[in-house]
Amino acid sequence: MTGAGMRRISKQEIQIAPEPLAAFSMVSRWRRRRSSERGLSLIEMLVTLAISVTVIAVVMTIIEEAMKMSLFVESHNDLAVMSQRPTNNMQKEVLQAKTIFGEDAIGTPYRSRIETLLTTAGTPDAPGSLLPIVNGAGALAPDTGGVRTTGNCLLVARQLTPIQISVAADGTDPVTFPAITFMADRYQFEYFYLTRNATRKFKGGDYSLDLYRYRSIPYADYFQLSGVTANLSATQRTALATSIKAPAGGNLLIAWNPGLDLLSSFYTIDANLAFPVGSLITVSTSLLAMQDNISLLPELLKGRISGKMSYTVAYKIGTAPGTNIPGLSGLNPVPVYFEAGGATTPLDCGFEVKVVGPLGSRRVLTRLVLYSNYGITKFGSQEGFVITSG
Repeated sequence: MTGAGMRRISKQEIQIAPEPLAAFSMVSRWRRRRSSERGLSLIEMLVTLAISVTVIAVVMTIIEEAMKMSLFVESHNDLAVMSQRPTNNMQKEVLQAKTIFGEDAIGTPYRSRIETLLTTAGTPDAPGSLLPIVNGAGALAPDTGGVRTTGNCLLVARQLTPIQISVAADGTDPVTFPAITFMADRYQFEYFYLTRNATRKFKGGDYSLDLYRYRSIPYADYFQLSGVTANLSATQRTALATSIKAPAGGNLLIAWNPGLDLLSSFYTIDANLAFPVGSLITVSTSLLAMQDNISLLPELLKGRISGKMSYTVAYKIGTAPGTNIPGLSGLNPVPVYFEAGGATTPLDCGFEVKVVGPLGSRRVLTRLVLYSNYGITKFGSQEGFVITSG
């Protein structure tokens, strides 16, 4: 540019002029970067926290409801199976029973002897355990008028599968005493009873109840062995006695005479099956010796699915007749066949047994009530029920 008051702008001055714009651009980029790297504001944090808490609460509610449903199903479905299974097992034992004992001059000593064995084993039967009173002309109806026929335990002498024993012919007179195959009959005593567990208390009570089954060692048939002597030689009788008492032959050391009292029914099997007077067992620690003793309700320990269910065989609490465990009033009541207000009705009457009808056509009723507690105020109950004719 030329003229007065004017000067020529150099090339260097033209190049310096844009520098303020470049500096502004750098500041703008720095501000944008700082803006993108800043944290959450307090409001944003509170909103995020509220959403997270809501989601967690919904998930926990779903889990809790699923657990409640699991416990409900276990209580209402599995409890029915658990209560019915033992009664079905007892039905099979009753069908194979030689004798069903009642609370009388014959049955009571048997029960008392077994009770002694159970106490020694650490699983005593519940106080007030009573066998049913066999009512030959009665009906399967609840007790009335203060007359008790219902029991809360069951004792049977079950007939086991016979053992086959081969007896060789007599070496001196094989024609008169040929070889035979002897089918040795066997019997086993089975006692179904309630036992208390004070270390695992059911809600509202001082203990829980379990249903157990005791089994004795097997016994030979006294009538069968004493009646076979006429058809066997002395050598054969000795061989048969030896085989019966051997472990491979059944390990039968004692013979049982059905129908007599406890101290007149058991005989030591002697060498020639003569059963002398001295073979009668009057007092012995081996009398009705235990073979096994197990719970018929192993699920009562902790529940089948969740492990958080409390179970018990039902029982009354308090002194008022017919009082049920809290939460179950009127639902599967504990005593049905026992007279609810009867003076002889035991507290532990969630297991009931009745025996009616004449010999040869008996009807045996077994009823088992189970209770469950799967929440602070959540209770369930189911019953198993079987009537066996035979």
